[in-house]
Amino acid sequence: GKGFGLHEVMDQVGALAGPLLFAYMLIHYDYSKAFLTLLIPGTLAMIFIFTAWSLYPKIKSVEISPKKFSFRGIGRMFWLYTSSMTLQSLGFLHWAIVSYFLKYWGILGDAEIAILYAVAMGVDALIAFPVGYLYDAIKFKSLYIAPITTLMITLLLTTRITALTYLMAVLWGVTMGISETIMRASIADIADKGRLAIAYGIFGMIYGASWGIGGFILTFLLQLSTPITIGYTVLTQALSLLMLTVLNRQLSSENLNH
Repeated sequence: GKGFGLHEVMDQVGALAGPLLFAYMLIHYDYSKAFLTLLIPGTLAMIFIFTAWSLYPKIKSVEISPKKFSFRGIGRMFWLYTSSMTLQSLGFLHWAIVSYFLKYWGILGDAEIAILYAVAMGVDALIAFPVGYLYDAIKFKSLYIAPITTLMITLLLTTRITALTYLMAVLWGVTMGISETIMRASIADIADKGRLAIAYGIFGMIYGASWGIGGFILTFLLQLSTPITIGYTVLTQALSLLMLTVLNRQLSSENLNH
């Protein structure tokens, strides 16, 4: 948990600085110059990637690497965990959708939306270590936070109240912090060690696909009806919590048996 937390803190330094830089350029200049400015960190990132690749061309990610790809042998608990997180992602509003409706509904202007995103990224960085420590202490029970904050994001956005958008951004940062730290750490604890690399790949594929599908559904529902949108989010997050509860009980039962 702490290892993934450190990675997330480093990642969010740029995620915080980028939106602030973009907002500054947008306030003082225009969109073209604001986007052009982002070419600088983008170029530096590519330089560092190629440098790392040249220094470490071969990385041994796991001790045992199967020669053939297979969905089998990863572990039943992994699939239960993935099902829970898939349901969570189906109700998790992507920031691109959040920012669109903040603008579409006239809640915030362009520069303010960029600053709000910086707030979310700042929170993401700040909670990375705490949630990492929390996971190391109570393991999968720490994941109960994600469905709750995911639901609150939708509830706060649909109020269309400017002041509440900042609280929404804080909760969005918390949810992303959990997604990028302890959701990853959980896989290392729950998947078979010899199938760990495949487990990460499968989880990333399923979680990403469900997040995209959920985004499409939520975008449609937000334009259709606020009550239906809230109902959909409540349903997905309630099911996510239910699956997570089943997972925690089964893990507790296995630990008692051992």
